Amino acid sequence: MYSIKALAEPSELAVTLVTAKLHLRVDHTTDDTLITTLITVAKKMVEHYTNRVLISTTYNMYLPALYSQITIPKAPVTALSSVKYYDSTNTQQTLSSSYYDVDLNAEFPIIRTAYNYTYPNTYDRAQAVDVQFIAGWTQATIPQPLAQAILLIIGHLYENRQNVVVGRQVNELPQGAEMLCNAYKIYSWK
Repeated sequence: MYSIKALAEPSELAVTLVTAKLHLRVDHTTDDTLITTLITVAKKMVEHYTNRVLISTTYNMYLPALYSQITIPKAPVTALSSVKYYDSTNTQQTLSSSYYDVDLNAEFPIIRTAYNYTYPNTYDRAQAVDVQFIAGWTQATIPQPLAQAILLIIGHLYENRQNVVVGRQVNELPQGAEMLCNAYKIYSWK
């Protein structure tokens, strides 16, 4: 069993306020706060639908032990920052990278014990291992279909500000956004 936590929300938006306002054809500043909120909400919707992290975020994943294979349940992972563990005396140590191999190109990256190495024993505790990694793209490198899906969702949410809109079919994701996201959707690794 693992737990995972983002160290902080990204400071960068998935699309710029200027881009979102151009898409919405809004030329005033009255709704800037609302539109900024909609950018964040739309990003989270696309992330949830695709199982991907859109904007570069640092995460800590906690495990009860050092396993011979650890799958990181986020994508795309761009860097593995560290693997720390509590040794048999309950002192936190950083595991040398010579002890493991990392495949960041896998859909869900994998950390494996290196050939002819054995992991040290860990202290018996719930969060004996802390894997820190960075997942996501920058605003400039988000795949265009996902950025366009965000804009479509923003447009939908901006125009439909009520929970139920009488006389219209309501979908979880606007159909065009869903179609744009489908090529990037990955399924749970479990």
